[in-house]
Amino acid sequence: MALSGDTAIAGSLFSDIPGIQNAGAAYVYRRSAGAWEQSAKLVASDAAMGAEFGIGAALDGNSAVIGAEFAGSAGNWSGAGYVFDSGAGTCTTPLLESFDGIVAPALPSGWTVTAVQGGGSWQTVGDAVDSAPNAMFAPDLSSPSDTWLDSPAFVPQAGATLSFRQRYDLEPTYDGAVLEISIAGAPFVDFADAGGSFAEGGYADTMIGSSTIAGRAAWTGDSGTFITTSAMYPPPAIGQPVRLRWRIASDVSAAHAGWWVDTVSFGCSDVPHALAVVAPMQLAFTLAAGATAVDTLSMANVGDAGSRLQFSLDETEATCAAPADVPWLAATPTGGDVGAGGTQEITVSVDAGGLGPGEHAALLCVHTSDATHALVAVPLTLTVSAPDVIFLDGFENP
Repeated sequence: MALSGDTAIAGSLFSDIPGIQNAGAAYVYRRSAGAWEQSAKLVASDAAMGAEFGIGAALDGNSAVIGAEFAGSAGNWSGAGYVFDSGAGTCTTPLLESFDGIVAPALPSGWTVTAVQGGGSWQTVGDAVDSAPNAMFAPDLSSPSDTWLDSPAFVPQAGATLSFRQRYDLEPTYDGAVLEISIAGAPFVDFADAGGSFAEGGYADTMIGSSTIAGRAAWTGDSGTFITTSAMYPPPAIGQPVRLRWRIASDVSAAHAGWWVDTVSFGCSDVPHALAVVAPMQLAFTLAAGATAVDTLSMANVGDAGSRLQFSLDETEATCAAPADVPWLAATPTGGDVGAGGTQEITVSVDAGGLGPGEHAALLCVHTSDATHALVAVPLTLTVSAPDVIFLDGFENP
């Protein structure tokens, strides 16, 4: 725990977040008129199972550092510290997208893909990631292509910093990738041309050849591994609705692997951000043939004050990419709207009538307006026990 003036932080190193057990969290409380009230929940932008984010906390005025003893990549458990600032022009709950709350190859809610030229496309993959299980990926083709990945609209605050992790393997100087921005609905332009500046991980070279981004500075060649790119937004973007575009283009020559993008932190927005927490993360029932049972799933909004979380549910016995009615499963309500600090209870009913003995599996697919947890898949199992044949057909009667 840490205390500074009228602000306190309590770490919870074994807290779960949707899809990640024991990731850890830290809770911010503020005192007003002698009463303490929770004001924010902090999580790591690259949250991982067992990282123990929240094992340590330090607080000085509006600045906080949260420790994560076992944070790291590839299981190296190197540990990390995360800095948050709730002073003027910043916020305690950054907008972030790790592409991990969905089932590949789906896109997070609000993200769109456009293939302007060629057959390439963006999708979530699990073969190379910065934070498991997913990253966004687009291939580098041997034929002309131009493919866009657009973010949802958001409003950056003063001092906001954009950062993301990327890995690229693109034919040097002929095939490349750029970042573009649209401000207040205007056409997309290169992030740097709009007035943005890269602090680290900026463009690698200038493009030649015949691709649609020839002549422009771009990421090209082979980064070798995931690298961090961070940048300051163009001054005209502050306080305006903006969208970002990750754009990859190739010409007619050799193909390489492609471009991976992961762990995007947009900085802060002056639009209250909802944060979804679904619990429990799995449900299990054991019933006799013909019996029924109910349990409860909770949908909570632990995001910014004033935020609203919209959600909807569907079900499937396959994957959330192919929803279909499961005759023995029902959930009510199938949608709703949850205010900040609120919880919506969802009644989950199962019916073993007509089912044979054994285990039956399904998924409850929870879709939310929280871009960081746009889809949370809750596994559900129903085990139907075999009947006791000794007492069948009236054998127990005299």
